[in-house]
Amino acid sequence: LDHHTGSVLEGVGPDQFDSLLAHLQEMHRRGVHFGQVAIWRQAFLGGTLDHHTLVFEYTASMRHMSLKLDWGREGLAFVDSAEDPSLDGDIIVRTWCRLTPAHLEVLLLDVKCKKYILTSWNCQHFAQHFFDRAMEATQNLTTISGATSPESLVALEFEAPSSPRRAVAVA
Repeated sequence: LDHHTGSVLEGVGPDQFDSLLAHLQEMHRRGVHFGQVAIWRQAFLGGTLDHHTLVFEYTASMRHMSLKLDWGREGLAFVDSAEDPSLDGDIIVRTWCRLTPAHLEVLLLDVKCKKYILTSWNCQHFAQHFFDRAMEATQNLTTISGATSPESLVALEFEAPSSPRRAVAVA
């Protein structure tokens, strides 16, 4: 899927699975760590169907980067860039993650032999599977290290204060 002009109906393009593995190895050598994972939705056929894309976000050379993974009939395609992952899509779900490219490579190898099946292993199943694995890996790392998870830190920011706040009207 050319993220600028391609159509989901045209497929995601030729399988890039092995190229992605090599790219992840290079990212790992550079010390990249993914900080967020998201599932993006792109509607097509007048909004009657959705294509889901998995996006891992990270920082490199002071730039916000997105590794976009697309699963389709032809296999796995990816784009790694600083551009918006889906110009005409929106985020369904996004969360913090603590995942290395090497860990993502291991997770991908677990599904390398899977083929696209519309009813049981389509883009939505693929995206949700890896989103869940990224969350599990983050929870396991947090438990092992004894650190506070990023989700817990965010939740702490929104707890009720010990003293009541005054409402301020803004004109």
